Amino acid sequence: MLARAAGAKEDASGSIPQQKEEQLLPAGTGKHEPGTKLSKEQKKTALPWELQAVRLIRKEKPETEKELQELLKAEQEKGNKKAGLVLALRLAGGFSGEQNHDEARKLLEPLAAEGDADAQWLLAYDETTRNGNKERIASLLKDAADQGHHGAQTAYAEFSYKSNDKEAKATAAKYAEKAAEQGNSYGMYRAFCIVTVGDSLGDIVERSKKGLVAWKAGCVQAAGNIVDFNEEHMKEFAESGSSFRMNAGMVDICRRRGDRMNETKWLTLASEGGDLFAVQALSNMTATETEKDYRDAFGYDHDKLVYFDVPQDLPKAVKLYSKAAEGGHILAMYRLANCYELGRGTERDEKKAEELYRKAAEQKLDIAALRLGQLFLRRGGKAAKEANKWFDSAAKQGNVVAKYMLGLCYMKGKGGVKKNMQRAQSLFTEAAALCDICSRYELGFAAYFAKGSGKDKRKTALETLNHAGMDCGPLCMATPMFEPGLYVWGSANDIIGKSRYKTDHLEADFMRVMQGNTNALSLYYLLRDLKLPKKGS
Repeated sequence: MLARAAGAKEDASGSIPQQKEEQLLPAGTGKHEPGTKLSKEQKKTALPWELQAVRLIRKEKPETEKELQELLKAEQEKGNKKAGLVLALRLAGGFSGEQNHDEARKLLEPLAAEGDADAQWLLAYDETTRNGNKERIASLLKDAADQGHHGAQTAYAEFSYKSNDKEAKATAAKYAEKAAEQGNSYGMYRAFCIVTVGDSLGDIVERSKKGLVAWKAGCVQAAGNIVDFNEEHMKEFAESGSSFRMNAGMVDICRRRGDRMNETKWLTLASEGGDLFAVQALSNMTATETEKDYRDAFGYDHDKLVYFDVPQDLPKAVKLYSKAAEGGHILAMYRLANCYELGRGTERDEKKAEELYRKAAEQKLDIAALRLGQLFLRRGGKAAKEANKWFDSAAKQGNVVAKYMLGLCYMKGKGGVKKNMQRAQSLFTEAAALCDICSRYELGFAAYFAKGSGKDKRKTALETLNHAGMDCGPLCMATPMFEPGLYVWGSANDIIGKSRYKTDHLEADFMRVMQGNTNALSLYYLLRDLKLPKKGS
């Protein structure tokens, strides 16, 4: 499933290809006489290979990905280390059709042996996905961490923290603090978790203060340590993807209001994120026959979801979702639409999916409005013009993915809106504030190539790309259905959920975040230490 989603021109998340953005990049490198009129092909080849690669990455099409990888391979064979790193990322990410970790590993091994910190860090993640030797993983991470690599420092801290050995935990604290000093959001989170472990009021307050800093820096997991019961803030924590806050925060708020629909929504989302308490709470939600039908359908919908003690049975899930939907259950309408859209347990029927998504979206279910907008966008033509209406509806309810999708529409002038870069940047900023990696990637790219962007602004933009790519680890080394007990994942657990069993759009949601994370890291490597050519040279 991962290979299919990665290679699709438009995946189930509704992501749309990037428009041409050549106007943001320099026109030449000084290889031609000033004032010489160049053809389009000459302009393209006159750019440094790094900027040619950036252009190809931004197009986000399988055919241009092939061209990108050919360019990277040619440069890598000339001895360009960063070309090798970026090529390994693209291969592991499956951007041209399917993931190829073996080829990525061949590129990383010699670089790691030479002491390249980035290659050691990436190779450690590759070893982890293969359930590799723990001593080698630790050695790779420590070597990179001791060179000042904040991604490796964070991962080594996480690795060491898993041990019950006191000395190992002291080591974990030391490296987490080093990463935190460099602005790594997960390093900030792990540092205060290790140091302030007590349950006194002072410890809780201290963890809360530091947790808020880490969350604002982009660490979703930190939300679980923030003592803030302001409803607006709690919703922001939940929207950012914290399954703990979906359950412990939003569910309590909904219960006090008697809002059963939204209580069920947050329990559903928290369950999919792997919150076992939410799973248990959802399994006990049987106040009405309709709620029981939804609960049972949700259990049959998942692959061996043992907490419900039922095997996966998609046709039975569809039958129960249908019964609950007929009883007016909005979440059942949403899940049933999901089944019709993707052909899960029933024949694919986009018209039925659209009808059900619309019914739920009209009753202010943001996730239904998001999926409806994505459905219209994928159809293209006249249908795509209605996409922004539903993205806007979901975005106004706080949905972070909808903010990002609407931002893309304004950036490209698609989905029924005119191109408006200022509005796009505003939406990306809102989504980035809720820890959305893809939006941070868009902001970092735009800031780096903004008109009049000087050395200091480009440095800040590079830091944005750096942290969007490194703080969570390289997600291209992950798969949507991974064992949650891995050693180095860090905050990636919250980004893609701790639940082993993924269904419906969750894989596509993972692919969206993974591609943003990998693109950010790719651009960081390409642009790092690059001297931009002067415009018109």
